[in-house]
Amino acid sequence: MALKPLTLEQLISAPLRALVLGQHAATQTTADFLSQLGFETAAGKVPSARTLEFEYLHPVPDPANPGSTIDTPTRLRVPLLTMLPIPNFRIAEANVGFGANVVGMKTVRPAKRTLVVGSDLTAEASTQLFARYAPSVAAPGESPPTLTVSIKVVGQLPTEGLTRVLSALADSITSAPAVKPR
Repeated sequence: MALKPLTLEQLISAPLRALVLGQHAATQTTADFLSQLGFETAAGKVPSARTLEFEYLHPVPDPANPGSTIDTPTRLRVPLLTMLPIPNFRIAEANVGFGANVVGMKTVRPAKRTLVVGSDLTAEASTQLFARYAPSVAAPGESPPTLTVSIKVVGQLPTEGLTRVLSALADSITSAPAVKPR
């Protein structure tokens, strides 16, 4: 099956567009993670932080017996987002290289444009190259076209807003004596 020739602009812009879409997907994944795991929403209500609440026995010094402890039932309430790593990645660097077979070129002459009444501005003719990217099987004597993309993805530090939200959530961690039912 013959591949349709593309302009060099199309060949170059496709990997760049894919990188932008990839960065968008990474950002959307972070937003979805925060929204779905970090907060509970009920119809018509303001979202609230999703928390993990549990009880455990907390050793407290025994005032009547120095050096000993009393296991005290304690209830701990912790916002979930303060306990989990938040997936937050970005593309730090991308290198795109490709080889293509130039299969034709076309001279394009832009139309005359008038900037001021009576003043003509003409542009020089430009050349538009058409190339075809093909599988790495080439005819004898021809070099095979190649496409290589290498991407360096790094963890992104949280934004200032997210840092403040996480700090406020960390401040809301509570530890209180567990209330026994009567």
